[in-house]
Parts: sequence; structure tokens; C-alpha cells
Amino acid sequence: MSAGNPDPRGDPVTGSDESGWPRHIVFAVGGAVLLGFCLRTWGADFGLPYVYHYDDVLTDYMVLRALAQRLRPVIFMYDDVQTSILACFHGVLFVSGWLTTSSYGAVEYLTDHVRDPSTFTLCGRAVSAVSGSLSALAIALVCGRLGGRWCAVSGAMFVAVASAGVQESHNLKGHTLAACLAAFSLYVIVKLLDVGGRRVLLGAGFLLGLTIAAKPYAVALLPALAVSLWFSSQLKVRALAMLAGGAVGGYAVGNPTVFLYPVLTFEAALKLNSLMKSLYGTPWVDTGGLPLWLFYWFGHLRNTLGTPMFLACISGIVAGIVTRHRGIVVVTTFLVSYTVLLHKSSGFTRYMLPLELGACATAAFAVSRVCQNLRWRGAACLTLSALVILVPLRNDVAYDALLSSPDTRTRGAQWLTENVEPGATVIIEGTDSPFLRSFLGPQVRPSPDRVRAELQSKDPNAQGRLLQAILRVAEERPIRLSLENVVGLDEVGGGIDNVDLFRKRGVRYLVSINWVPRRRHVATRYAAEFQRDLDRHYEKIKTFVPEPILRFDPVAWQVDYEKLWQVDPFDRRLVLGPLIEVYKIRE
Repeated sequence: MSAGNPDPRGDPVTGSDESGWPRHIVFAVGGAVLLGFCLRTWGADFGLPYVYHYDDVLTDYMVLRALAQRLRPVIFMYDDVQTSILACFHGVLFVSGWLTTSSYGAVEYLTDHVRDPSTFTLCGRAVSAVSGSLSALAIALVCGRLGGRWCAVSGAMFVAVASAGVQESHNLKGHTLAACLAAFSLYVIVKLLDVGGRRVLLGAGFLLGLTIAAKPYAVALLPALAVSLWFSSQLKVRALAMLAGGAVGGYAVGNPTVFLYPVLTFEAALKLNSLMKSLYGTPWVDTGGLPLWLFYWFGHLRNTLGTPMFLACISGIVAGIVTRHRGIVVVTTFLVSYTVLLHKSSGFTRYMLPLELGACATAAFAVSRVCQNLRWRGAACLTLSALVILVPLRNDVAYDALLSSPDTRTRGAQWLTENVEPGATVIIEGTDSPFLRSFLGPQVRPSPDRVRAELQSKDPNAQGRLLQAILRVAEERPIRLSLENVVGLDEVGGGIDNVDLFRKRGVRYLVSINWVPRRRHVATRYAAEFQRDLDRHYEKIKTFVPEPILRFDPVAWQVDYEKLWQVDPFDRRLVLGPLIEVYKIRE
């Protein structure tokens, strides 16, 4: 039956039950899912054994910390489902080492992991790639109920190439998995328009609870659920009770620590909330003067979908509302409620993944409506969809080609290791934490002396073991890297206008990174006064130039779509990374 126009025959134009899809539709949807998987695994090994995504390193650290605390929520794990999966990977890798090596303990495992985290990182990225690919199947199921079989094919094709989903599937962060669960939850919510019953309600509640456990922002699905129940005359106490019961069960599976350690979880959540307010008081991306919610739609979403698909999305929303299509009204309710939540975020692309998936559903509905009265509507729908995906597909191929190319950060780390004299102090900007190192610049191992000092002040059962592993690896290289948190060279201590601070501390090398966000001077790399003093006392001795030079880190911050469109994916001269300039103090 159709979520828009109930029809027991399952009409292939106005709506269809997925159980009645013919073989060619199943193959078409499967082909789209496979395309999405290929785009999400191409370049998945970028940077390794270095890790150049801040959230990859931070997520890994949080999982290790959680394991050290026996999963007690000392740190609030807001990626709970993803955290559990990653914790299992650590467990499997540890047992493998323990079975093959004598005297193998936690420190030995962590040492191997710090030295080369490639295996663990690839496992985590594989989860994201599979989740992103399955999102195409979930939206195909949604679209099958919105507009029929060929609408399902269009929806799968659109999600497969939607650029934000492809980009975010290349890291460990739990947003891709949460968006996949949100897409399946949206499918069940749309299905409730036509199908009720105890099992369906319990299943819908369970899936919704699991999705909220994966990411709390999934509460934006609740208004859509209420609208669906209202339209289907199921907004009753008994139905709500079954949904609530299923939701509690799903949340318990996804985040059992809430029930095992309720007080600790509450305290950790308060600490996290305070930290988020201090970090994310203002957007970290340039919105061009637009309110954040508008920037998500006309900045991020328009770029990730491409203009043709974005216009189809808007057209599908308008057409569905004008014709009072119940399924589109439900999806639109989700888009609106989720946009309201986004307005309070920080502008990162990863937060918009559920928005992108819902937009793909309305775009597919618009395409199916255009083709529904044509004689060869299947061929027409497939052809039109293929034309619509050309823009994001071109971006995806360019993006993956860049990830697969050499990286200036890798070359810079190798050069510093081979050319900086032992004992010299090096400061690389973009270092957010002394143990995460510079994820925007070359990663040189930290000073053993500083690690020993940190080791004496930490809990030996939590951070201590990790620091012991970091110390072991740090002692393998004699270069001394300053472990102070230096985001921007001219922003130390809130902002400086000269390099006297570095000279007094005996810093011999300064490494400048063009991707570092500038809070004080957005228009230029550095203030003119600081640049003059830098050139006066330090000499530029080495430059690592990417091809092309991008304004932002395409993995962690924003994608420079203007430059990305110009990238030739078959150009062997491609080099990813920031523009890196190495300065040495003048003698």
C-alpha cells in the first residue's frame, strides 16, 4: 500500500510495497548500493599509518579511555553504538596479539597501536562505508512507499552519490552509522501510515530508540512519528505505550550504561555539555553571513547534492505538500524539525547527513512525478536520475582521487624526521592536543621528556597506559616536538604580534599550515605585523605545495567545492594536503 495514496494493488507509480518489487528493480537498487559502497571505500586508507582526521583520533582515544574504565561513562560516549563496535575491534586485535606473542599486555598492544593504527582505523572506516551504503537501501525503501518502484531506484541512486555521505564515510565518527539508522527509522515511520499492529509498533519504537542511542539528534524523528500516527489514526495510548516500550528496549541495547550507571552518565553528560558550549559557541565554518540553518540548506546541502538534485528536492517538497501527499508531509516534518536542531550546531558537514538523506527522498519523489505519465516511465526515470547525479558523482570521484593521492603532511613528516637535528625544538601549528599531535600538519612524535612529565600526573589505569605506549614510540625518534597546544602560531595565549615568545623558548623550527582556522585574522594567514617579525627572525627553508591548493581541510572542516570541481581525477600530479612552510631561526 502507498503512504501517499493507499492502494491494495501496490501501483508501481503512486506507491508500492517493497515485498512486491520485481527482480530488475531489486538489481537496480542493489547496483546503486554497490556504487555507493565503491565510492565510500575508494581512498579509505588515506593518510595511513598517519591519521589526518581529528575525529578519527579523538574517537579512538575515547574508546580506549572507555575500555580502560571498563565502559563506565567517565567520559560521556555520545557515539554509543559506534563506540561499542569500535571497542569490539580493539578487543579482537588485542586477543590476536595475545595469542601470537608472549608477555603481551595492554601497554604492548597500545604501543603497536600508537606506532601504526592502520588495521583498527580501516576496520572503523569499513563500518562507516557499509553504513553509508546501506543508507541507500533505506531511502529506497522510503521512496518505494512515497512514489513507487522507480522512485525507489532514484532514491537509492541519489543517496549513493550524495557527497556528504561519501565524504563522511571515510572516517570513524559515528554520524554515518547514526544517519543510516535514522533512514531506516524514517522508513518505518512512513510505513506506519499504512501498516499498524503490535509487532510493527514495537519494532518502530525499538529502531527509534537504537537510533537515538547512536546520536541524540535523532529525537528530530519524533515530530514525524507523531504526524504519521495522526494521519493513520494510531495516535492512541496503547500505540504510544508500545512505541515507548520498544524505544526503551532499543536505547538499552544501544546505550546500556545509562541504566547500569545512571549517576555517572548524568555527571559525564553535564561535563560534555559544558565543554560543547565552550568549544562551539560560534560556528567553526564561514557561513557567508547566512543564519546557520540557511547555510546548511543553501551552502552544505546545495553543494553536496548538486544544483539539479537540490532543485528536485525543493520541487518534491512543494509538490507533495500541494497534493497533500501524506508520506511527503511526514518526510518534510522530519526535515523541518531536524533543521531546527541543526541551527544550534557548529556548521560541520557531518551533522547534516540525516538532512541529506531526507532531501534525497523528496528529490526522488519529484523525479518519479515528472516521469509518471510517460509511456516508458521506467527508462525515463532512470535516465533523468542518471543526469541528476552527474554533479555529485563528479565531486565524489574528484574527492576520492584526492584522498588516494600523496599528501604534503606525509612528505613533511618524512622531511622533518630526516633533516631536523636531534634535540631541536619544533612547533607545528594545528596541534589541538599534545597527544593528538597536529592533524592539520606533519605528525612528528612528541618529546619523551614531556611525555614522562605528563605520565607522572596521570591515572596509571586510564591515560597512564596510553602515555606509556606513547613514550615507547616517542623514544624511537630523537626529534623533540614542542607539545604545547598551538592552533595558530600567532594565536598563542590569545594572540601575539611577534615571535619573541618562540625565540625566548629556543624554538628552532616553526611549521606554518594554511588550513589552520584563523580566529583573529580571517582574511589573511597572519597579521602583517606578525608576518614581518616572522620573516625578520626566521628563514623559510622548505615548502610543500599541494595540487591543487585548497582553502580548507576537505576531511575535517569544509570542502572547497569550487576547487574540487576543477580537479582532474586522472591527473597524476594530484597532491592532497595543506600548503606547508617550514621556518628555521636565523643564526
